Amino acid sequence: MTNQPQLDALIGYIQQHRQSADRAAIRQRLLQDGADPQLVEQALAQVYGAEPAAQPIAPDSQAADQPDSVERITAYLEQHRQTYTQEALRQKLLADGHEPQAVDLAAAQVYGFAVRPSGKPEVSDRRTVVLTALGLFVLNYVVWMALGLISFNVAPIEILWLIPTLVVLEIAAAVAARTRSRAVARGLAWGIAISMLPVVALALFFGICLAIIYSSY
Repeated sequence: MTNQPQLDALIGYIQQHRQSADRAAIRQRLLQDGADPQLVEQALAQVYGAEPAAQPIAPDSQAADQPDSVERITAYLEQHRQTYTQEALRQKLLADGHEPQAVDLAAAQVYGFAVRPSGKPEVSDRRTVVLTALGLFVLNYVVWMALGLISFNVAPIEILWLIPTLVVLEIAAAVAARTRSRAVARGLAWGIAISMLPVVALALFFGICLAIIYSSY
């Protein structure tokens, strides 16, 4: 019986990461993280459709009755990577009886995909988002309060125009961070949003108060 909650979770993970990684890379990450291979294949089939049928048949690997060796599988992949696709080689290794985890660990070494030692890849991303957002929120209000104090005590009030300038720079930084770390980019976006929320709320409050005052005249 299919474990529907796990299948739905896998489908959601694949849909979330399909823009930043291809099918083979996502399969590799999920299997390395301990996901059920059958559920992984079902989820991939639902998101991407059936595997392409027309792929060249890779040559036989060493006998499957021998103990799996990542080094041996790595050598096989290195030998044939220029002739066959990664997916064709993977399917042949699995058909020869090699363990999926050994195959994917070897593929990580040959094709350059990062191996995640943790079973929950989302946890570190979530922590990065939260810490980045909170850090930017605190930094914004420290800087904004400092600029406010300076404008009222030392410099002209025009210095407050630095605040929207800083916000624009933060938005630009969030956009630029998308190419390196989506978690950092999301954290910056959330930090900007929660920083602006009290400002927008105060602006609406004063706007309503002014409207009420002027409407009474």
